[in-house]
Amino acid sequence: MVREGTNGYFVNPSTCFPSITDLLEHYRQHRDGLCCRLTEPCPRRWMPPLQLRDFEVNRQSLRLLQALGHGSFGEFSAILDSRD
Repeated sequence: MVREGTNGYFVNPSTCFPSITDLLEHYRQHRDGLCCRLTEPCPRRWMPPLQLRDFEVNRQSLRLLQALGHGSFGEFSAILDSRD
């Protein structure tokens, strides 16, 4: 795990580098305590994009109270009664 300290970036605090690029270049050349030299980046995990339905609130779970205010898009006076 790469950490940042007052002297720069390191895997082992005894060997610090001024930039992450320098750290990566060093560990591409030398194992220096790692199980192997760095050869290629790990693939990123794919995260599915959020869908609008994930943000929808069931209208049955709303309870209307006194109006809190109004704006260009109408009044807002509902609170979430329960979470589904």
